[in-house]
Amino acid sequence: IVAMTWSRNDKFIATGCVDGHARIWDPSAGTCYQTLEGDERTELIVEFSPDSTRLVTFAEAKGRVWDTMSGALMFTLDGHEATVWSMAFSPDGDRIATCSEDGTSRIWSVDDGSELVTFHEHGGPVYTIAFSPDGKEIATGSFDETVVVCDSYSAERRHNFDKHPSSVNIVVYSHSGRVIASGSTDGNVKVW
Repeated sequence: IVAMTWSRNDKFIATGCVDGHARIWDPSAGTCYQTLEGDERTELIVEFSPDSTRLVTFAEAKGRVWDTMSGALMFTLDGHEATVWSMAFSPDGDRIATCSEDGTSRIWSVDDGSELVTFHEHGGPVYTIAFSPDGKEIATGSFDETVVVCDSYSAERRHNFDKHPSSVNIVVYSHSGRVIASGSTDGNVKVW
């Protein structure tokens, strides 16, 4: 197991495994509820939608959206050309944001998997992505040592923070959405 997440309703745990499958577990019974058949690649990312009805998995560049209850594959998220390192649901659960080794970030529709917006804001792999609490912005962090904030609908750049001396591996918004914290490989945390 290389990835794990709880559903927000606390009814399920999802795991991503080196055997190429994701599994949905019933933690109260201690049993596997669904085995989601992937391919030979390790499922590196697993994440439930805010309403816990869907599970998104990523194995390298390929994303899949599953129905939590039936285990049925709903659709795939295809477009990245290299490994996806991070993903996030919008607060309302209508969109999925992803970032990749290919240097892009993308936003997808939860309804049908269509790509809504593509961001080309970094000069290297993008390792982390987060929605603002109101869903209007995304923040990304990259190997290029920057944090970029963009409008999540239009892709318009709002801020570029470039004071990290090494790769940015994590970005998070404060609950108010007024402040962003980022962490880098050198062990530093910056607050913007």
